[in-house]
Amino acid sequence: MSATTTPPSSSSSEKRKDSGTSDRHEGDPLTFSLNNSAQRSSPTASSLPKITLFKRGLAWNSPQVDERCFIYCKQTSRGRARIENPECRTICFRKIFGHEVSDGSYDTANDVNATLKPRRPIPLPGEGQHPDAVSDGEVEENEKTQNWKEGLYIWTAKGGRWITHEKVDTMVLPLTEQAKWMRHKEALVRMQRETERTGVPSPLRIRKRDEPEVEWEQPARFVIPTRAIQDSLLLRITPISSLLQETIHQRLSFILSPTYKVLEVFQRSILDGTQKRLFHKAIEQATNGSTLTLLRNVWDRHEMLWKKIEQENKEDDRKKKDREVKDGEKEM
Repeated sequence: MSATTTPPSSSSSEKRKDSGTSDRHEGDPLTFSLNNSAQRSSPTASSLPKITLFKRGLAWNSPQVDERCFIYCKQTSRGRARIENPECRTICFRKIFGHEVSDGSYDTANDVNATLKPRRPIPLPGEGQHPDAVSDGEVEENEKTQNWKEGLYIWTAKGGRWITHEKVDTMVLPLTEQAKWMRHKEALVRMQRETERTGVPSPLRIRKRDEPEVEWEQPARFVIPTRAIQDSLLLRITPISSLLQETIHQRLSFILSPTYKVLEVFQRSILDGTQKRLFHKAIEQATNGSTLTLLRNVWDRHEMLWKKIEQENKEDDRKKKDREVKDGEKEM
């Protein structure tokens, strides 16, 4: 947040010095102001100093990461031989804070009673707009125009490396400066189209809100790609409503209810010693010989079954040979 700091006059400084109020620091999240005027007026009030607490949000100066980008590029031998740009894909996640879109700036940084100027809505770039809000690649200002809001956004793009370069460059800019860069690109596209139509270099005209257009000459060979909107996409991830969360929770509770019951029974069996008794019973059965007898019986039955199957196969082979012999005698 940019704020215009007005240097305090000598009279105001002396006034704050006399009142015992310390200056509010711009970078401090919490600033205490101690008023000792009560100590001068009444000796009994010396033990009750007046403390004023000024609190500022730390989101504007937070060290936490609020934007992450993942870039993937690929190249071929033929593309390298032809000096072609690699094909890149980029996906970024950006968290927008409320102060970036809804707050404003104070008239003076030292006056805590200064009025907060409301910030104008900041339009989304063309790839995040409704089709009716974009005309010839330019974002119009109408009822369909989408503005930045607090929340989580996802941005993805494919194409040449210039899209990735531009995204990395704009990561250092606040939303207001990104909007200015968007208008600057729109002016470059208009200039490029006008130059292609007339063959004469056209002056660059930057359209600003509530301000006259600014013109200056731009080199005729300067070309800016015009497929940024088609090759990129910007979406706002809408948070799940409380009703949907409750519905999902109910569905999952119904589906996982048998699992909860099984875990509850298992936990109860551990607490009352059932699992411990089962473990000792298994050890006892394994050491008293009954388990070996059971395994021997299973093996004997398995061996008898295989012998029976083998005998049946031999009998089938014998019958097949007998039929072949009889068929041969009939043919003779």
